[in-house]
Amino acid sequence: MTAKLEAFLLKNLEGYLFEDIETLKVAAPRDGKTCGAVGYPLLMTVFAGIELLGNLVSSSAFDPMKGAERFAEFWRDYLYTGNPSRQAAGPVLYRLARHGLAHAFLVKGDLDVYKGHPHMHLTKSASGAVSVDAVELANDLRATYESNIKPKATPGTPLFETMSARLAEMEAEYTRQALVDLPKLALTAPSTSTATTVIIRSATVTGSTFSSTDT
Repeated sequence: MTAKLEAFLLKNLEGYLFEDIETLKVAAPRDGKTCGAVGYPLLMTVFAGIELLGNLVSSSAFDPMKGAERFAEFWRDYLYTGNPSRQAAGPVLYRLARHGLAHAFLVKGDLDVYKGHPHMHLTKSASGAVSVDAVELANDLRATYESNIKPKATPGTPLFETMSARLAEMEAEYTRQALVDLPKLALTAPSTSTATTVIIRSATVTGSTFSSTDT
């Protein structure tokens, strides 16, 4: 289990998640375009990272239906400790943005998403509009992991044991779901091609079964 958690944090969290975030942070619209700075995808990815870490550090057994609770706990207890107004914003932003963006690419209500405007992060205008800077939130998540999670999640520590247990529960649950759903896909074998196929990432918790490809 020690090797599994360490490999997961290195590959899936510090690799896939954080490096995708770094790519999204610097993305800009194409020449001549005013849209396409991937602010929504960045915010979605950071929110997913908060929920993932919330699940991993929780003392409660993994429950796929309790994502909102784990998100709120991590936001309150790790991201914005010592700032009551920001702590209280977590569950509200989850409801307004997490599912709206993931399912319909829409936020709910008067919520403005910025990139590179730190003074606008987690502020509320006189008219009631709420602003989130996705880059600042990404930076806060990375800094929190580097300072409050990674140094304490070393083999033999209580946090490491907790995270190992939660990861095993997540893997078991997602494997169970895959065994139910994958057989329903009536897909054909890939056609032969002379192009080189490069595996760019796996889609499982442990990174060992499914792959996305680029040719």
